[in-house]
Amino acid sequence: MLSPAALLKRTPLARLALAIALGTLGLPGLQSNAHAHGGAAEMVPLQSTLEAFGATVKWDDYADVFVIAKDGAYLKVKPDSKVAVLNGKRMELTVPVVFKGKTAFMSKDFINQVFQSGLDKTFVIETRPSPLNPLSADEINTAVEIIKTSGHYKPGLRFTEISVYTPPKDQVWNFIYTGQKPAQPRQANIVVLDGKHVIEGQVDLDSKTLLSWKPIEGAHGMVLLDDFATVQSVIDTSPEYAQALAKRGITDIKKVVTTPLTVGYFDGKDGLTQDKRLLKIVSYLDVGDGNYWAHPIEGLVAVVDLEQKKLIKVEDGG
Repeated sequence: MLSPAALLKRTPLARLALAIALGTLGLPGLQSNAHAHGGAAEMVPLQSTLEAFGATVKWDDYADVFVIAKDGAYLKVKPDSKVAVLNGKRMELTVPVVFKGKTAFMSKDFINQVFQSGLDKTFVIETRPSPLNPLSADEINTAVEIIKTSGHYKPGLRFTEISVYTPPKDQVWNFIYTGQKPAQPRQANIVVLDGKHVIEGQVDLDSKTLLSWKPIEGAHGMVLLDDFATVQSVIDTSPEYAQALAKRGITDIKKVVTTPLTVGYFDGKDGLTQDKRLLKIVSYLDVGDGNYWAHPIEGLVAVVDLEQKKLIKVEDGG
């Protein structure tokens, strides 16, 4: 049976030229017994034509099927069968895929029937990277390294956001209309936490240089995943919180699941200092039924200071 190595081996340009020629003129000597639109179907090489169309084609030796993918469409086609599977659903082919020697051929109408059916519109694969694309993993790593070698980095600094810096709008529109890459090099925005202090930076990913580094006064940084772990650890080890739980008949602290929430702003009326990095904690009891959200621990709110890693207040409504 056919293997990927046995499929047509031509340069992309040659394959495209051959596909266009065959798609227009048909292939002399290979007419399907099936009829399409009232006449014998014109057949064209499957792999070279589909690859010129932008699809990927793989042969599954185990299942004896072609696996074809393009723009969100995922197709499995078995030679000599009129039944194909498109995105998990069966569909009827007008003309089956056939072999001549070691080369697979399909109807010239195959692409229109499968890929122009409207089922391939879920995703569109871009032909050139957009300047608005999110940063890649390599770009994120590069941004981190720029900060670490800039002289501003120190132990304990935490990255809370690394995102693409949007180029000027006129350059983005020019890219959309002409395909011309923006003149502005690819850049990234950086937000870090130094204790409770927020710092915003900007880096040039092409030249690997730091463009700006600015502390933001009066701002609070986002809550990070390790803050959740800090809160749970504080609650687990707090005698004051354990006493409040005991009043409610809860003696196993390990069954208490905490939910950290931002404290809000009440102009000091809640007795909290607004410049601290604080979280309010409401809790739920895990009784083993798989849904602790159904068992809130009523009337009990704790306040945790993330910098001190300690409970500073318990609000017990009884």
